Amino acid sequence: MKEPKQPESPFLPNEICEDWVGPPDSVSKIRPIRQHIPTNETALEKILREKQASVLAWNHLYWKKHNKAFKQERRRFVELRTRPGAEAVTDDQMADFYREFMERNREKHRRYNLQWYGHNFRLLGLAGLVAPLRLLRAVRLLR
Repeated sequence: MKEPKQPESPFLPNEICEDWVGPPDSVSKIRPIRQHIPTNETALEKILREKQASVLAWNHLYWKKHNKAFKQERRRFVELRTRPGAEAVTDDQMADFYREFMERNREKHRRYNLQWYGHNFRLLGLAGLVAPLRLLRAVRLLR
């Protein structure tokens, strides 16, 4: 016999009535979203919901890797310039570090942006198909 799925946290109910947005991840800074699954969800709505979750996971992973690399490089930069007896890193030195980091990662950011736009246009297309279905469902419920 299959056991019922346990909630992710003892403070969360098994079923939710609305989407829940959590606090930002400490590394990626992306807020997790726990999506409501309606009982009368259509196949198209399910595809949209799953695609949204997939894009959110992809975005979280990208920013987690990026921010982790940024923090490591920044820490190394500061450590190399703050030897015993040396002065603290200046704002100008940090500005140079930020500029160089962005220049080194320019192509990666360009690819990320193109992929991000692609994901969002696909989500908009799906949402454009789902919205009329939800409108019809709401109108039928009002009668």
